[in-house]
Amino acid sequence: MAKLSDVPDDGVPDFIVDNLEGWYRRLYPGRRGLTVSDVKEITSGWETRLFHFRLSYFDGSPHEDRLVARVFSGKGAAREYGIMSRLMGVGYPVPRVYEYEEGGVLGQPFLTMEFIEGRGLEREFLSGSPRDLRGALDVMMGLFVRLHEIEVSKIFPEAGGGSTHEYIDRVLSRHRVVTKGCGIHWVDPLIEWLQERRGSVTEMPPAVLHGD
Repeated sequence: MAKLSDVPDDGVPDFIVDNLEGWYRRLYPGRRGLTVSDVKEITSGWETRLFHFRLSYFDGSPHEDRLVARVFSGKGAAREYGIMSRLMGVGYPVPRVYEYEEGGVLGQPFLTMEFIEGRGLEREFLSGSPRDLRGALDVMMGLFVRLHEIEVSKIFPEAGGGSTHEYIDRVLSRHRVVTKGCGIHWVDPLIEWLQERRGSVTEMPPAVLHGD
């Protein structure tokens, strides 16, 4: 089947409409008059492509849901779906996720989630004064603190133990691969500096991290 990544930009909306409509109708045969419309790519995605769309149907009452399809270039939709579901289950504020699919619909894995109206903070961070940003920074830092306080096993039930030093080794190894692949060798001395000092880091219990 065709892959979304191979479809010309001007053909993407029709490709998504045709394939998502058929998929949704098979998935929810009781939803009458089901249509997908208003497909628009959201350009603020990182590592994945994000598409806004409207899902309209009738199941005793009319619905017009605004949703997002998050399309992955490789594997990861199922894992992301599980993490997002578990975060919501413990009360952490994330978009609600609805379905995931491994590549048989758009040719690439994707998940669907609720569309949240709003804007990114990029403009505020670039143009605002430190005083103006204080409220936004307090909210962001508070969210990180809440994330770190969640019991790891509730989000990653399959996670093993592993030591703090093993985690540092994995992260630095991953960074070496990235910096080599991107040709940013000026970071190498910093990575080696961190590697030399890993032994001075105190062992700590694991915590959930955002990762970016």
